[in-house]
Amino acid sequence: MKKILTLMFLITFFLAYKNAYAVIFEWPVLDGGNGNYYDLVPLSGSTQTWQESLAEADGLTYLGLPGHLATITSANENAFLNSKFNNGLGSQFAWFAGFEPNDDGIWKWATGPETGIQFSNGVTATPPFNYANWGGIEPNDNKPLEDFAMFNIGTTFASINPGQWADASPTPSSFDPVVGYLVEYEAQGQSAAIPEPSSLWMLAFALAGIAATKKFHKFIPSI
Repeated sequence: MKKILTLMFLITFFLAYKNAYAVIFEWPVLDGGNGNYYDLVPLSGSTQTWQESLAEADGLTYLGLPGHLATITSANENAFLNSKFNNGLGSQFAWFAGFEPNDDGIWKWATGPETGIQFSNGVTATPPFNYANWGGIEPNDNKPLEDFAMFNIGTTFASINPGQWADASPTPSSFDPVVGYLVEYEAQGQSAAIPEPSSLWMLAFALAGIAATKKFHKFIPSI
């Protein structure tokens, strides 16, 4: 019996610990956000393309909410993503939903509610969002097929500062060091299935349970 109780509390502790370090974050409306959730998903392989990441993100859900590659339409949203997902390492980028479908300098959103809407003409942000955060001399079409957007989640790279964007070829390389992709889960106009319990409360419960189990062991015989 003691072993079973201990195992149950250890499992609870593990789940609480894992949840406490989850990489999915809400941008709360009360903090000026949109109520959506965001995730940084590692690539499944070093050659996972932008197109593969786009399709993979479209198939994800969180709390019953549909996912897609993140569309970044304001400085506040960009700052939020950088604050949550920047890891401080070198050569670290993540795909997001911007692309240049006709290789003509016209950048659009490829997915989400903003699908097909232009956000940039070269380096210049365009209506309706009037926001883009290109870094250095980007977008520069320096290599063939540099028609896909990546977000710097690390330290400054080739004059592209943390949180800034660059154009990239569809497959990661040392020139386009993409290690993951940013997912946005749309909560606007929808309700999350079941709110998650606080990670800290779960962790506290697990620790209290383990302590209680140790005390309980003093009063029951071994089985």
